[in-house]
Amino acid sequence: MGLITQIRLEPLILGSQRRNDIRITGSRHSALFTEEFDLTVVSLASQDSQATDLPSSTSEDAPAASRSSQLIHKHLSSVAAAKRRSHPPGLVFRPPAFSLGGMMEKTTL
Repeated sequence: MGLITQIRLEPLILGSQRRNDIRITGSRHSALFTEEFDLTVVSLASQDSQATDLPSSTSEDAPAASRSSQLIHKHLSSVAAAKRRSHPPGLVFRPPAFSLGGMMEKTTL
């Protein structure tokens, strides 16, 4: 028996009026489960992004590119964490967060 996967766009989140972006469900016979994704793309020029700060333990001697990358990843992580907190427990959920420039939050996928 072949693997059957169902993909739904913008499914309702059970018990709410909100929607995720994608729901992927495996077939009953495949032992796969349902997983939901809520994609977010953020502008690094936003007020929230600009307010992100690194801990004082971060070396001022680190190259500017390294500090910038750390700031971007910290902001993307906070966006993904906020999405995780807003979803019901028990839901297999991934909140991929991307910057407009193409950087991705590290822990999502």
